[in-house]
Amino acid sequence: MYPFTCSSIDLPSDAQRLSMIEQLIEAGFLSQILISHDISTKHRLARYGGHGYDHIVRNIGPWMRRGDIAEEEILRLPPMTGHLD
Repeated sequence: MYPFTCSSIDLPSDAQRLSMIEQLIEAGFLSQILISHDISTKHRLARYGGHGYDHIVRNIGPWMRRGDIAEEEILRLPPMTGHLD
């Protein structure tokens, strides 16, 4: 059975995760935040239609820039450091 078919599991969307990150930054936890993801199955790879390994840098970073997170804060969040030129 696929692990996420259980109705009791509620995975947050990227938008919900970004909202949580914004709240953590506002609460003063910027230096303790690490953004990550995994590729646990083949269909998550870009070649099979998934987001791929660069999802955070390619999609989430620009999304943060359009939101309420300041550029200086974004650049302090691993893995963004050095990737959003």
